[in-house]
Amino acid sequence: MIEKIPIDDTREGNCCPVCNSTRITRHEQRNLQVSVNLSTEKPFYMKNGRMKHLSKREKAFAFDHADLANGGGCWSYECRKCGWKSGLFTE
Repeated sequence: MIEKIPIDDTREGNCCPVCNSTRITRHEQRNLQVSVNLSTEKPFYMKNGRMKHLSKREKAFAFDHADLANGGGCWSYECRKCGWKSGLFTE
């Protein structure tokens, strides 16, 4: 069994500081850099010297691999049991 450590201002912990529940959701905003075609407002990448539009799969891959740890990211926590919400943490 994992030891319950309440989430605190140092961003550490694994449970709600109010009700001690581990039913916690982390809401993340990640640092994602994309190239956007100014005339179409659609993201693209360059392949063999040509512009290619990103497919839904490529967009999902880019989001999943977006950087949260190296600056620009922020997150907060929410308890699904009692409704407690943390402040916003940034890196």
